Amino acid sequence: MCSNHQTRIEPSEEPSHAIITTVAALANVPADELPPLYDSVDPDALDALFRSSSDRSDLQLSFSYFEHDVTVHREGEIVVTAVNRDASVTCMQSTDER
Repeated sequence: MCSNHQTRIEPSEEPSHAIITTVAALANVPADELPPLYDSVDPDALDALFRSSSDRSDLQLSFSYFEHDVTVHREGEIVVTAVNRDASVTCMQSTDER
């Protein structure tokens, strides 16, 4: 099974923190039990890239983290898809209105 979850980065929140908390919630594990995010992406570079004053509205970054595919969009949307890579999957979509 896979599920597609969309959330937005709060203005005071770092993108890396939003990714960790979202994946932890979807995986139903405490955030401190997840592997380090830097095993998948440099969190400082990720935060700097999406907090810069760039006008690049087409910017997005995708990577895999803890059996989830993560895409961060410039406008602050994060899409996290939990993936079972061993089976055919059907995705269901949910939206988080934080």
